[in-house]
Amino acid sequence: MRVLILAAFAGIVAATAPVAHADLLDIAIQIIKPELKPAKPVLMCALKGNQTVLQCAVAGGKAEVAKEPLVQDILEAYGYADKGDWPKLVAKVGVTAACTAFDIPAKEVVCDEYAKYVVKYGAKVIEAHAAVAKDVGAYVGSLVKDGAAVLTCAVGFSCPSSASDPNRYTVTMPGGTKYSIKKFNLDQMWSDCYATRVEEGISARIADPAKFQRMVKAPGTRLGNTNVLHDDALGRDCIVKIEADEELDYYERLEGIYARGWDPYAAQMNARWRDMIFVATAETLETAADLFLKSSDNWVKLRSVVVAQDKWDRPIIKGVYAGETTECLRAVELPASSVAIWSEGAAATGDTSVLEGMPGAQWAGKVRGWCTREYIPVLRGKVEARVLARSKAIAAGCTEKPTGGLSCPAAPAGSYIAAGIDQCRIAYSGRGDACTVVVLRAAAPLVTAPPPTAAPNVPLVIPRAKITIAPVTTPPEATPPPPVPPGAQPLPRLKAPAPKP
Repeated sequence: MRVLILAAFAGIVAATAPVAHADLLDIAIQIIKPELKPAKPVLMCALKGNQTVLQCAVAGGKAEVAKEPLVQDILEAYGYADKGDWPKLVAKVGVTAACTAFDIPAKEVVCDEYAKYVVKYGAKVIEAHAAVAKDVGAYVGSLVKDGAAVLTCAVGFSCPSSASDPNRYTVTMPGGTKYSIKKFNLDQMWSDCYATRVEEGISARIADPAKFQRMVKAPGTRLGNTNVLHDDALGRDCIVKIEADEELDYYERLEGIYARGWDPYAAQMNARWRDMIFVATAETLETAADLFLKSSDNWVKLRSVVVAQDKWDRPIIKGVYAGETTECLRAVELPASSVAIWSEGAAATGDTSVLEGMPGAQWAGKVRGWCTREYIPVLRGKVEARVLARSKAIAAGCTEKPTGGLSCPAAPAGSYIAAGIDQCRIAYSGRGDACTVVVLRAAAPLVTAPPPTAAPNVPLVIPRAKITIAPVTTPPEATPPPPVPPGAQPLPRLKAPAPKP
């Protein structure tokens, strides 16, 4: 995410091509009040500086122009654009007009979505400087009247001026040394040392709470054990400039005359600036916070269903969980890391901002570890439900198919036992062809043919069996009888009976 550095606005004007004064004036007229285009000669006359708008209007025969309240706004917008004072131009005409009408250098950076928030609050800081200066001056003045800040009276807002210079005072320091002190210009200090550090404040509030505390601390954060303001302290650059203009030497700077005189003002102005940064930072994080809420909801309700459907039956389910955790971190937690970091600094900075209806201090606990705490248990539950259903399907007679899924027998008619196919469909929900129903075919019963019968007066014809004649073969030779043992009487021969006559 690109970040806009408001302090660089004035410096980058040299990088843009020069624009004719008349063209800038045309643009200023167009975005503020196009109907005043005929009054351009009067405005050009006033811009030369020799005559007022009234004098130029009367001289040009357009006295009514001097009565138009928006004439001054046009001249101010022109002046900011001509000088390249982009923060004040934005404060005057708004982000949209400034980014679309004027040729702002590095417009793609200045006018991107994030920059719009920063410029918006930079403009608010500038617009508010008069009220802040007035309020702070009155507050410190009350301290002076109560005798609470003698040194501040010498350098402050409401103290009697020097007779010779209304912007200077003479103060006697401990030890008798007298100094001629320059009065603070609160308007200028607010614009130069507060409005230009809005982007820096947003970045510090998100990612560097310690720096943010140094910026807004009042009395201002000191450098070591000296009275010199720390580089991060708001107002520090303005104090250094005053010291340089006053040509204070090294030891006078260490004594911190102006730094100590600035403390009562810093207590008020730092608090105003801090509160603006709190609001601005919360707004810059709205997109990231909203994206986290939507993404996390989608991962629980949608992603877990899809992953459980596609990956639950992989051999190494632990690898699936590890991969899903990594992907979840990348897609859900990482984009919201700035919100978590900002949340972790809420207590240290005293930021009570609310983001998407939730106090800032609670966001870190919501974002950090969301994937392992919220998403993975939901995914694991859906996976385990499928694994259990598959086990029940196999117990009911289903068998694994070579191509994946199960083949299951249909439940017998009238069976009260849950069919394996139903459990298979639970396990493989979302995969239409994973579960196949197999109907088992019973063996055909043996049929015994009844004996043949004949109807009355119908002769029964019994088919002759086919007779097979074996081939004639030579009989084997007769085996001679065994020898008669000694002394045995031979058996008498039997004669065949004589035929009858």
